[in-house]
Amino acid sequence: MNDTSSLLKEIGLNICGHTDKKSFNLLYRADTEVKVDEFHSKCDGKGPTVTILYLKNNTIYGGYTSEDWSSERRKTKADKHAFLFYKNDHVDENCDFIPIAENMKSKAITCDPNFGPTFGWGPMFTKSYDLQTFKKDSKSESECRDGSLILNGAMNIGCAYKTQSRKIRRDIVSNLPEEKGARGTLAVPEQTHVTDPLLIKRIVVYQVVEKPWRKFPTDKELQEMKKRLEDFKPVPGIGIKKYNILLLGAIGSGKSSFYNTLATVFSGSVKLHAPARGAGRSDTNETILAYELKSESGKHLNLQIFDTRGFGENKGYNNELEKILNGRLPVEFTFPDQSAPVKEDELTHASLEKEMHMVCFVTGTSNLDTITNEQRIQINDIKACVNRKGLPMVAVVTKFDEFNESILEDANQVYRSLEARNAIKRVSNFFGIQEKYTFPIVNYINDEEIKEGNDRLALQALDAMVRLTNDYLENLKDSLQGKETEEMKKRLEDFEPVPGLGIKKYNILLLGAIGSGKSSFYNTLATVFAGSVKSHAPARGAESSVTNEVHAYELKSKSGKYLNLQIFDIRGFAKDRGYDDELEHILDGRLPVGFTVS
Repeated sequence: MNDTSSLLKEIGLNICGHTDKKSFNLLYRADTEVKVDEFHSKCDGKGPTVTILYLKNNTIYGGYTSEDWSSERRKTKADKHAFLFYKNDHVDENCDFIPIAENMKSKAITCDPNFGPTFGWGPMFTKSYDLQTFKKDSKSESECRDGSLILNGAMNIGCAYKTQSRKIRRDIVSNLPEEKGARGTLAVPEQTHVTDPLLIKRIVVYQVVEKPWRKFPTDKELQEMKKRLEDFKPVPGIGIKKYNILLLGAIGSGKSSFYNTLATVFSGSVKLHAPARGAGRSDTNETILAYELKSESGKHLNLQIFDTRGFGENKGYNNELEKILNGRLPVEFTFPDQSAPVKEDELTHASLEKEMHMVCFVTGTSNLDTITNEQRIQINDIKACVNRKGLPMVAVVTKFDEFNESILEDANQVYRSLEARNAIKRVSNFFGIQEKYTFPIVNYINDEEIKEGNDRLALQALDAMVRLTNDYLENLKDSLQGKETEEMKKRLEDFEPVPGLGIKKYNILLLGAIGSGKSSFYNTLATVFAGSVKSHAPARGAESSVTNEVHAYELKSKSGKYLNLQIFDIRGFAKDRGYDDELEHILDGRLPVGFTVS
């Protein structure tokens, strides 16, 4: 960690009561020239900021305010959270903090169109401040000389910011630069006064923001994510062409709006394919609907989004959900007004391609506050049904733009909102879904233009869904292959020869060159059914054949049951060793087991 990182970490901890919740965005930096107008253009109205002066003698001074800087004339602002600080510019040194005096909290900072960052307010008519970095007056705001930036500001710590520590006051004085125009004394008991100029190496102003509670992708990562989703292919070898994602949620939770948001993200223009309304009614028309996603170039993604009616007090999926998950209810199936068993003629043939591969719960930020006990039971029944199927589940939380205007204007602010994080935790706990698979979403509702923040949140959610679905289907593929192997093995152990032909076993003859592995192949078959490694037939390499006689081997299961198969093995052939007339007799069954091939 460098010196600046160490300092910012200490400042962040001091702001938050020793919890690391803040991050810092650079707003303003100067090391050759300062301009009051540039400071105001970059820093006014940016909320909490920290100003840092790196002095010529490797000492750091600065101040923090939670209030906005502004260009109002001689406007003092109250800020009980404001403080000044100083530190030796060394990573091992601790930062000392000087709080605003209790009776001076109304004069924490002074804003003026002619002032740079200015902290405190001196006695009437003195025009002195605890820390004034630079200003517009008869003197130049700054001058660059001999590698230093000379500011026309001054420090007079002790006007509004005070400390009872004699050590801190003494250290401040002793660390100030003893340059021409600077004066001070080690014995200053209450105030530390330094007239202009201030000799510094640089000045920086950082915006102080909440540290994102979840990492969000950079613009480059976002484009890569979008391209990956547009190009992804389903897990091969299981007979499916698209991943099916089922949206479930209460009436008015934002399911249809979430699909519209996804469609907007990939098409590059605001889409409203799925009708969306508020919480008064569900506009999925009581049917199962399937939507596709299409890229800006017209390419269809290998995804289908399934939407069903929202559930409510008297509307659920008691008879339908399991069949939806198993792909037995067709698209446009209409839910009955009254709960009733699904008729057999309404069901379709089940297949993995028609099944749901992922379930996404959609809920608003405030939905949980209005859920009744009956609905809780309903949701628990839904979760139990999904869990029995073993499907991956995520939760999408909508309507974060209702929290505050900053999120409405820029959805990226969701990750800096403590209120938003608490909402995610509540939803995660309620549905029993890991917090990392609970995603905030700001849907496109009345928007006419694309918003990068909305896209970012939606892409993160969908990318995670596809990755989870991929893992689920990869595991299912392994399971299916293992299941298919066991079914095949059982079928071979139980098979009976075609009746009416007078045969009890099927005879299979192995032919091959010397050393081709005929005997080893039989041993492998014997091992598969026995459940342990077998070497009934002697095997060698390519140099010689050890099978000179006609051999007949049987296969026996682990339970001791003989399969209705006989494996016949004979000598391997070579350039000067064939079967002459023996092969025809072997095929006709005229040569007995044990016959020696010449």
